[in-house]
Amino acid sequence: MILFLHGEDSFSSRQKLLAIKQKFIARPPADNIETIAGDKITPDRLRQAILGQTLLGGARLVVFEDLLLYAADAVRAVLAHLVETGWSDETTVIIYETHKCDRRLVLFKTLNQPKQAEEFTPLVGPALRRCAKQMAATYQVMVSDALLEMILASTGSDLWWLDNELRKLSAYAYGRPVTQDDIRLLLGGSGATNLFQLVVAALARDLTQAQHILIRSLTTGEDEIKLMGAIAYQLRHLVRIHELRTSGVPMEEAARVLGLPPFVVRANWQSAARFDLKQLSQAYDHLLQCDWNIKTGVWDPEDALELFTLKLAVT
Repeated sequence: MILFLHGEDSFSSRQKLLAIKQKFIARPPADNIETIAGDKITPDRLRQAILGQTLLGGARLVVFEDLLLYAADAVRAVLAHLVETGWSDETTVIIYETHKCDRRLVLFKTLNQPKQAEEFTPLVGPALRRCAKQMAATYQVMVSDALLEMILASTGSDLWWLDNELRKLSAYAYGRPVTQDDIRLLLGGSGATNLFQLVVAALARDLTQAQHILIRSLTTGEDEIKLMGAIAYQLRHLVRIHELRTSGVPMEEAARVLGLPPFVVRANWQSAARFDLKQLSQAYDHLLQCDWNIKTGVWDPEDALELFTLKLAVT
């Protein structure tokens, strides 16, 4: 049996995947689930994972994450052949893609069949509101429709972000109705997201966008020293996520290891793949140098931030 879960709404698809995994976890034997990152798959590893057996036999679940996105053509060819020839009825294979797939791929067309494929597109409009209300009820967040719209105005269709904000409101309000002041106090993401975008824009050598974000942050009254600290925080996350990702650690496990909300890890996950570790490490070294120059009085804090952005863009 093969299942194909794909689409940009990785929150909903992850929930579906976890539900399937929980069913398998409840069954013996203990080694009946295997998850492999797409960029770590070789043709032999794929054959072994699909055609292998547990020590004691029984049902098995094999999950390949982002195989279509990262795997080599040789791996795709082997999978296509195995789909055609089949494997043991005791083995369920899930091709799990956390992105919008290229529908032109031959393998996509092979996998995208009725009863085995499910696409998870970002929720919008009434569907998004219904989902938000269900999530609020799950976390026992008493919030009016108007205030829920206020939250959705920030999070949009990002259910990872929405989930994190509702969890925070649940812990903070703790049984009382959520107020507008609660949302203004706790609703994270605007400042952090801007600085995350600044770091990514500069690393991608989009100096115009990076400078725009920096100027906007400074003109809203943000303290330069705090901005430096926040940028350092973003860079450290990018470095750690890059290390975990290249080590084959799944995104879900990386969030647990780092102690970060899944939506934060997801936002950094794809960005970390765009840059090599040397580039990220050099950027962090530049930041430490800027911080030292500020503390020793060599540079003015605002000048240091601008120079850091410039250096980042040419790293």
